[in-house]
Amino acid sequence: MSQTWVTNVYDSSHVADTDLGNMSDMFETLKSNFSGASAPTSPLAGQTWYDSDDYIMRMRLAAGTWIGLMHGDTSQKIWVYRNTAMDGWAIDAGVSDVVTVLKGGSTYVTGGTTAGGWTISGLTHSHTVNSHNHVVKSEVIGVTTSYAGPPGGWDSGSSNVLCVTGVLTHNHTGSTENTSPTTTSSGASDGNWRISGAVGTLQYLDL
Repeated sequence: MSQTWVTNVYDSSHVADTDLGNMSDMFETLKSNFSGASAPTSPLAGQTWYDSDDYIMRMRLAAGTWIGLMHGDTSQKIWVYRNTAMDGWAIDAGVSDVVTVLKGGSTYVTGGTTAGGWTISGLTHSHTVNSHNHVVKSEVIGVTTSYAGPPGGWDSGSSNVLCVTGVLTHNHTGSTENTSPTTTSSGASDGNWRISGAVGTLQYLDL
């Protein structure tokens, strides 16, 4: 595309066809943002230039250098510490509940995808309990009865009395207490875990 720019595009001494040709080139230059593989000549501060070699829009600084401006497509995504989309951007809802990691090593070998998992493994647990039996105790109580008195009876006015005809006894019965400890078998304690993190969103240019 044209990068032509003529400062003095009109003068009474100019050839009309030349000035009109320069104007046509300048309109094309403006329309294409000075598009070209190399920087335009005689740039001014604030001037823009589309670098067709690196596919990036650049701007001329007052200090005399070019800087690259934000560029990309829907495949270019960035992490943003906010809950809503930035102006001109959209939130990628296809990725959730993951942390950011760098490509490399043996697990994270491919960029632009998710890998790994939340499961932590290799932990086991065991515990020991003492088993015991309850000892059952029973009691045997002697029988009581009513005694009517000696042969010939009691003196006048006497009445029957209550007396015990057997001996009060009690016995301990049941099993012997078992105090031998019993150890349970070990089991795996694998499970899911979550880290504490600052929650953001993955966003791409909403083109």
